Amino acid sequence: MRPVSLLLFLFSFASASAATLSVEQIVAQTLRENPSLRAARWRIEEARGRLVNAGRLANPELEFSYSRTRRTGEYTANVALTQRFPLTARLPLERAVARAELVAAEAEVADGARRLAFEARTAAIRLLALQSLRELRERQLKNSRELASFTQRRLSLGEASQIDTLQTDLEARQLMTEASRLDFESATLGGELRILLGLARNASLQIAGSLEALPSSRHGDYRQRGDLRAGIARTEAATQGSALARAERWGDFSLGFGLERARSEDAPFGLDRQSGFSFKIGIPLPVWNQGLGRVLTADAALRRTTLELDALNARVPNEITTAQQEEAAADRVVNAFETDLIPSARKIEELLNSVFNSGQTSLVEVLRARGKRFELEAQRLEALRDRQLARARLLAATSADVHPSSTRGLSK
Repeated sequence: MRPVSLLLFLFSFASASAATLSVEQIVAQTLRENPSLRAARWRIEEARGRLVNAGRLANPELEFSYSRTRRTGEYTANVALTQRFPLTARLPLERAVARAELVAAEAEVADGARRLAFEARTAAIRLLALQSLRELRERQLKNSRELASFTQRRLSLGEASQIDTLQTDLEARQLMTEASRLDFESATLGGELRILLGLARNASLQIAGSLEALPSSRHGDYRQRGDLRAGIARTEAATQGSALARAERWGDFSLGFGLERARSEDAPFGLDRQSGFSFKIGIPLPVWNQGLGRVLTADAALRRTTLELDALNARVPNEITTAQQEEAAADRVVNAFETDLIPSARKIEELLNSVFNSGQTSLVEVLRARGKRFELEAQRLEALRDRQLARARLLAATSADVHPSSTRGLSK
């Protein structure tokens, strides 16, 4: 391989292996590139194909028969055309069922997209929180190492006890272990996101932005949720299916037309040629098979889908209310950290710094106050994460991430 080609290959490989996306970009790419969602969209095409074939008359039947007697030259030839027609409104009902199933397929794909968007948004928020917490732990670890070093110097001068040294060293090692745990969780979430985004297994992923800069929750029309629309469409399909099962209790009647030509021996006058026209009609009689099982099955399906839709209509508003309450509670926690706890910790740290500068306290107290502030900032990050997760649940509950037209069939 030429050097220039090699450099281009390495550059393209590096570009493909690294990705820095915002939370909104991750959601958009999931809806666009997720392999499972791309495969699910073909269910819409399957339903559309069934609609094309639904509600059509059976093909006509052309019959031909011919018989001949070798000895006398007599023969008989018949040509008949038969067409079956439904006695009931079976064909319009078949089309109605197929149309409802197409709407249900589109809505089910939209609901799958809604769930995937929620899954991707949740994983991205958690990964962003881990990145922010990892940076905070690095600063906290630096502070802990300064405290350990200062305590070790005081121990060498006889101004500190061995217990203080062991305690500060334990705190530093605890923070290092915590950083390793955060790396483990980040690797797990990164793997989940790569699958959702359809990225290669060796692609690195970083989340751009911060928890504070994420947009606030927005509301969609929960009536456009895919599962609700699918439930309505399935109930409509079951309603039409119940009527169709009753219509199918009567089979198709048939109409036939035939032409007959015969040559027969008419002694003593010789061979006689005759032509004729025939008409026949066949009427089905539901004697042995009355389709009762299909009717009972269709009625049960209608009852089931109706109850499922009722349960869904009761659950969705509760999901929205719960997400709103969670967001409000998390917002109160964040405000408590930002307006009370962290400012108080900073004030204590500033006072200890001024006292330390005047020689009235030790550096240990200053560093411990800084460590306490770091802990409060870590708790604030967790509260910010919880607020964003509540907002993600509200977005999913109101179907704000997925527009109904974004998951229509591939041929649209």
